[in-house]
Parts: sequence; C-alpha cells; structure tokens
Amino acid sequence: DARSAHAMHLQARTRADAVSDPSVRARIDSLAPSDAAGPRGGARTRRAQAGSAVLTLDGVSAELLGAAMAMQSADVAPTADQLAAASRAKADYTAVMQRWRAVSGTPRTQ
Repeated sequence: DARSAHAMHLQARTRADAVSDPSVRARIDSLAPSDAAGPRGGARTRRAQAGSAVLTLDGVSAELLGAAMAMQSADVAPTADQLAAASRAKADYTAVMQRWRAVSGTPRTQ
C-alpha cells in the first residue's frame, strides 16, 4: 500500500503538470503537493501543520511505512499503540485513495 500510494503521488504530479484547468490542478495538488511544498512527511504531520484533516498520497505512504517499520524492528509483539497506528494508516490510505480515484477517474480495483 505504501508503494502504491507513492506511485500514485508520482502519477498525480505528472498529471498536475499537464492539466490546464486550475480547479482540477488544485484538487490534484491537495492530494499530491509538489516537492516545492516541503519534504515528504507522515499524513498525521501534514494534518498538524495544515490544521485540517487533509491527507496526501505521499503522506499516507510515509505513515504506512512508519507504522510497519515500528513493528518490524521490535523484538516483541506489537503494542496496542503500534497496532492502532497501523489501523489508522490503513484507514487513511483507503480514504486518500478514494479521493484520488475521484480526481483521476480511476475505477476501484480490488
């Protein structure tokens, strides 16, 4: 899922650069901010910075990776907090991919 979200971010940036309609570009930019908008960061970090519940494709990718890495590097069973973080990351992924499908016109595959 993390790779998928990052790949969609790259696809969105390519599409945004080719779009002439400002409203469509704004919708794409809300899901895949340009690299000039700042470094890649977790979706929760972007929420705190923006003060809203806006998720990005790359932010969700980082959030998923962070949740997985926290559990993978542990020598013990995942904690309740780690499992909750993974569940939030998966829910965020689902939400942002739904928004991306609406913007891109890509049908759901799964």
